Amino acid sequence: MRSSGLSQAHSALVDDQPYRGLWAAVLYLAIADLNRKSYDRGARKYVCNNETGPGSMRWICDMLDLDYNRLQMLSLTRQGRRQILKKGTK
Repeated sequence: MRSSGLSQAHSALVDDQPYRGLWAAVLYLAIADLNRKSYDRGARKYVCNNETGPGSMRWICDMLDLDYNRLQMLSLTRQGRRQILKKGTK
């Protein structure tokens, strides 16, 4: 019975790819929104927020093994956003 619980836990870890893709898309959209006049204020607030709760930029970066500080720094410059968004389209 115990091994069944372990295999379920392992299965949950292995099958997390759809969720990782979803959260990566959230980050991508927030960074893309920094380039849009009508969304940039909300996007900047999201990117600059240092909260750690579920759905926050820091939480997503931790889940995706991304460097939060570097991504935040890059996303706040036009050149950095260009670099990030270009990589996301390949």
